[in-house]
Amino acid sequence: MIANASSDRLRTRESLSSPTQRLTAEGWYYVLVVAFIIGGAVLREVNLLVLLAGLMLGPLLWNWLLVRWALRHIEASEVPLARVHVGEPLRASWLLHNGDAKLAAWSVVLDEGVRQEGQTAYRRARVVTPCLAPKRSVRVGYKLTFPRRGTYELGPVRISTSFPLGLVRSSAWLRYRRSVTVWPALGKLRPAWHALLRQSQLGQRTAQPRKGRLEGDYYGLREWRPGDSRRWIHWRTTARLDELTVKQFEQRRDEALTLVIDLWAPEDASEDRIAAVERVLQFAATVIQDRRRRGDQEVHVVLHGESRESWRGMLKGALAVRILDALAMARPTSRKTNPLDARDFASMPQRNVIVISSRERPGQIGWVGCEVTWIGPSDYERWFEAPPGETAIAADREPVRAKEEPPKEEQDEQPEVVTEAGS
Repeated sequence: MIANASSDRLRTRESLSSPTQRLTAEGWYYVLVVAFIIGGAVLREVNLLVLLAGLMLGPLLWNWLLVRWALRHIEASEVPLARVHVGEPLRASWLLHNGDAKLAAWSVVLDEGVRQEGQTAYRRARVVTPCLAPKRSVRVGYKLTFPRRGTYELGPVRISTSFPLGLVRSSAWLRYRRSVTVWPALGKLRPAWHALLRQSQLGQRTAQPRKGRLEGDYYGLREWRPGDSRRWIHWRTTARLDELTVKQFEQRRDEALTLVIDLWAPEDASEDRIAAVERVLQFAATVIQDRRRRGDQEVHVVLHGESRESWRGMLKGALAVRILDALAMARPTSRKTNPLDARDFASMPQRNVIVISSRERPGQIGWVGCEVTWIGPSDYERWFEAPPGETAIAADREPVRAKEEPPKEEQDEQPEVVTEAGS
């Protein structure tokens, strides 16, 4: 799921570094042939070979002049990146603008490095623009698929061309780096999970005082029914229709969710233990997105791992993003501490707590202020269906995959950006 609604807004144009020119592999072969001809002409004193060598140097010089000029007026604008889950495609885009009033840039290649934070190995994604017309902008992009959660760094960007002969390549660099947060993969919640929530909510409603009608949402009018309160009568409509009409309220249930995410693994953790931690994060991310899709939902989420974080409030966009960002960067703790710290629940009304843990339920959990539902590794399959083919260990060996997208003229997609055609 893409979470950034403003991904089409462009940032300020960035100027490229001064272009540099180098011979391509084909160019070196071409130079070797010319050198061989010149050597033969000198040794044999054959004037025709000297003339031939001079003629062959012409295309090389012409190619050098064209590529040297092609990138002098190219500018690039970043299209901000969205957040995605593991396994979901991310479109990484740039807007290329040709500021030259007369000459087009042909066969423009954009390369961008991709690596995960903390690693040194880069993979490069490449996309080719067949033609960048004068005073026009083109959006180029490619799709990335990430194998693991975390933060990835994209950049720097190299823009190059070797048109028309491919003998000399001109390259310019954009020393700009951007990052993208990749959330844990999403699975599927089983019916048992929804039944557990309904049971938990039922327990909360019976344990709390009965709520009044004002906690529902008014959405219409209806005829009077026996048992309706006189306070619900809509007098203006009643007078106009000459029959009792009352306000209709949508019944809202207290669907507050208290969720504790317990990440634990020993220092010399086995592959199964690491996979259990990843499964907990996938489970938790799926729960958060499920609650988010259902509308404004009150949540109290505690993340217990290498660091301890807590969130409380209505599960709208900003809060959900903060929680998922924390899940993307979460690390397990090796200390056997209690995930149910009474300080996190001191100001909360008494309610059921659901713990999703990478370890089985200990004999004593310490805090017993309410009923605790503990979901350990042996219970995952009952409540949660993992993403197909998703394993933490296989993901470690799988590289970032990049797929090129065909370039699109920005005039068709964002006409307000391309305003310089007549200038």
